[in-house]
Amino acid sequence: MKLLRLRLKNINSFKGEVELDFEKPPLSETNLFAITGPTGAGKSTLLDAICVALYNRTPRLSSTGTSNRYHLLRQGENEGSCEVLFEANNRRYLAEWRVRRTRSGNYHPGARLLDVVQNTPITERLSSKQQATDYADMSVEKVVEDLLGLDFDAFTRSILLAQGDFAAFLQAGMEEKRNILEATTGLEIYDQLKRILNEQYAAARRNYEEAQHVLNALPAVREEEITSAKVELELCDERLAQKETERKRLESEREIEAQRAKAYSELTDALSQLEELEKQTAAMEQLAQELADARRAADLRSERDAFETAQGLFEDTKADVARLTDALDAAQREYEQ
Repeated sequence: MKLLRLRLKNINSFKGEVELDFEKPPLSETNLFAITGPTGAGKSTLLDAICVALYNRTPRLSSTGTSNRYHLLRQGENEGSCEVLFEANNRRYLAEWRVRRTRSGNYHPGARLLDVVQNTPITERLSSKQQATDYADMSVEKVVEDLLGLDFDAFTRSILLAQGDFAAFLQAGMEEKRNILEATTGLEIYDQLKRILNEQYAAARRNYEEAQHVLNALPAVREEEITSAKVELELCDERLAQKETERKRLESEREIEAQRAKAYSELTDALSQLEELEKQTAAMEQLAQELADARRAADLRSERDAFETAQGLFEDTKADVARLTDALDAAQREYEQ
């Protein structure tokens, strides 16, 4: 967790709004600083504000009556708030706790947790629903606990120690100290590595024992058997060499046969194409003869058309001559009369 900003409004001795921005100078320029001042100046109030914004309670004010956290509200004011901007798991969150006092003296608290990057509310609940699994159904305290990996007790014993509570961490049990230190320093990664290494060791141990068992199950071998096996191995190597030579010869013959098959296939294709071309040649010769006949027929048709045209003209002329002859005869008769 990295604290980025703390903002208070009407909390204990702080009147109005007060802001501490740890990302701006001078606080951003140092890794260590002290909170000092006279009694009642509000030193512990700053720590209370951080706790109540994150966990809805503080080490000093965690019960009822005069120790109720609502009494963080400054006397004479009707509303106050504590706001913490922090970073966890490389994301920024804004936790806010607020309280309002009515005219009747009752307190109305409220809380919310925002995802600053997406500017969306994560939860606005002060208490969680039963068996809640979604953040929206959890309280701000539970969500913060999940994000930081620290509950309120671990937080106040390791991150934020109230006055006189440092001894609480020193007096905590070994297991509790271990959990707190793992949560605050990230030592849980070593437990994960240890678990993985133990699993790998166990697997390697099982493989070794199985191999040892198989080795022990093998019968003892005499020197004569080893010598005989070596001789047999040499013979096998010789036979293997012969088989390899024969394999290469067969491979060469296979390649030659493949080339022959390819050449025969190409020859067959060429013969088929030749036969097809011969058929096409005969067909073309027949088409050429038919074309010549068609051309001669076309020539005769044109001559016949010309003859028929001339014959028509001749008949028309003959009719004209007959008509003119009749007219001449009629004119001759008329002349004679």
